[in-house]
Amino acid sequence: MNNPAPPGWNKTTDDLFAEVSRGERRGVGEPEFGWAKDYERSLLPPDTVYPRAGQIWEVITECDVLVRHIFATAASSSSGGKLASGERVRISQRGSDPKPILVSFLPLCYKDLQDSLVPADVRNEATYTSYVLSVKTGLFNKHFRLIEDVV
Repeated sequence: MNNPAPPGWNKTTDDLFAEVSRGERRGVGEPEFGWAKDYERSLLPPDTVYPRAGQIWEVITECDVLVRHIFATAASSSSGGKLASGERVRISQRGSDPKPILVSFLPLCYKDLQDSLVPADVRNEATYTSYVLSVKTGLFNKHFRLIEDVV
C-alpha cells in the first residue's frame, strides 16, 4: 500500500460499512478501505492459512456464511446462511490480493443447497442467475479444514 494508515488506525471493513449505514460517511473507498483490510489482517494469527483457488475444504463445525446473490443485471443483494458440518466447498478464484480478508467459495452440492441458502423471492426473480458464498478469513480458518490441495 502506498499510503500508510495514520497512527492509531483501528477500523475494520465492517466498521467502515457500519459508518455508511449510520450516515456518518457517504461511501467506502481508498485509502481507508485498504487501511481497514491491512488492520484486519494484522489481527489474524501468524499461522492463518489463506485458501487458494480450486482447493476443496470441508466444514468442521457449522458456519455462518454470507450468501451473495448474482443477477444478470447490475442488481445485487445478499443474505445470511449456514453451512452444516461435513459440507464441502471449492475455493473461488481470488483477485490479486495474496492474503484476502474474505474467502469466496461454492459448495460442491451447489444445486442441493440453493433452496436453503437463497430465499425463494430471490430465486424467483427473473434476472437471478446464481450465488456465491463467503466468510472472513479468520472464521474460515476456524470452521474449515483442507481436504484437497491444488498443484
